[in-house]
Amino acid sequence: GAPHEAIPLYRDAIQLAPALSPAYTNLCHALKLLGEYADALQMCTEGYARAKDDRERAAALVNYGVAQYSGGGARYFRSAIAAWSKASSQDPANAAAHRYYAKAGVALGKLREAAEADAAAAERREGKRKGRKKR
Repeated sequence: GAPHEAIPLYRDAIQLAPALSPAYTNLCHALKLLGEYADALQMCTEGYARAKDDRERAAALVNYGVAQYSGGGARYFRSAIAAWSKASSQDPANAAAHRYYAKAGVALGKLREAAEADAAAAERREGKRKGRKKR
């Protein structure tokens, strides 16, 4: 959906359920799409702090890395990579974390690491597809 429409809904969700980590992470994503990077980073930080499990922490880290790199460019690239790497470790099933980490590895010329991360992302995507077919 449109980020302009989603932002008030996520803010309402946070007011109703302040411990709901995904509401913060999704708000981070919507703010990032609008170029409001400082606010997006704050929401991802809140989402990470309120996460109840590694899956929620990883989702917050993926968005944090993207917002950091999108808002700060190359000077924040290494810290964005660190966020994606940590997200990959915390939730090995998070294909987005592996995908961003792989793209970053390619950009840095770390081709072996990038290939490994890309293979892990493909494996996760394939596992999700098989899981959907079984239902």
